[in-house]
Amino acid sequence: MKRALQDLLGDIDTAPDAINRLTTWIRQSATDPDTYARVRDGLLPVLRGQKIFKASVSLMQALEHVSVDGETNRPTTSGTVS
Repeated sequence: MKRALQDLLGDIDTAPDAINRLTTWIRQSATDPDTYARVRDGLLPVLRGQKIFKASVSLMQALEHVSVDGETNRPTTSGTVS
């Protein structure tokens, strides 16, 4: 799955649809903190790397207002998401 997601996110033609689908999946998992943690931890290795940096930023922007356990994902001053 990791390689397939990297390929989808790294391709300018497929990245927008992949980001939309990932955003939906993450939003749905956000209702359960344990599920969200598994999804997040599975995606982190996929989102690393120069080739998909732009897709990673787009995904994080799309998830800006997703609330997990009462906390909204907001960029910190260091640029990471809390």
